[in-house]
Amino acid sequence: MASTSERLAVPALPIIAIAAFISIFWYLSPTYFLSTASAKSISSTPGLIALRASSIAPRWVSRISVKRGFGGWIDQKKGIYKTSRGDVIGPYKALQDAVSRNTNTSWIPNKLKGKKIDAHHIVEKRFAKVFGFDEREMPAVLVSKQEHIFKDGIHSEIRKMLPFARGGSYKKYKEQKARIQKTYQEFYSRKDGDRQDWLGAIDALMSDWHSR
Repeated sequence: MASTSERLAVPALPIIAIAAFISIFWYLSPTYFLSTASAKSISSTPGLIALRASSIAPRWVSRISVKRGFGGWIDQKKGIYKTSRGDVIGPYKALQDAVSRNTNTSWIPNKLKGKKIDAHHIVEKRFAKVFGFDEREMPAVLVSKQEHIFKDGIHSEIRKMLPFARGGSYKKYKEQKARIQKTYQEFYSRKDGDRQDWLGAIDALMSDWHSR
């Protein structure tokens, strides 16, 4: 007659096999479902870049259109890309970290090399709360510090068109969402500038906002 331990040893084999199967499925399934979901999203959204960015990039990155100045990925996982004119756009934090740490910045445009570089929020961070975004994830572009904040720089020009609300009033800004969006689009589309390729990031950001 078999002992108690011998009788219990038989069912242990299928249990081990089932546990191994579950472990393998658990490990592979996120990749499988992410790939399937991405493919479905891409195929059902004409005009978006062919390969959706990784989930670590903000949602607006997946809404960049190839028809709006997209020139190619620099780091798709982080959502950093170059425009057709050679500018570098990506989430603010990703660009700021790369510049401040001086890591893997061989992709910095030649026109900025040797200069002090800033990451400029394409839609200023004062409007992050208005549209419900994290300012660290909003689209930014690498520019020289002079172009960014000096007299007659980007900030100076934009603030002539969109003055600060008294006390930075969130309520007042919130009531002017359409005007804010239109002002940025008009500013960057000026024919006397070379920032038209930045409009794709604004379109993607606003598309993300409208989808929420």
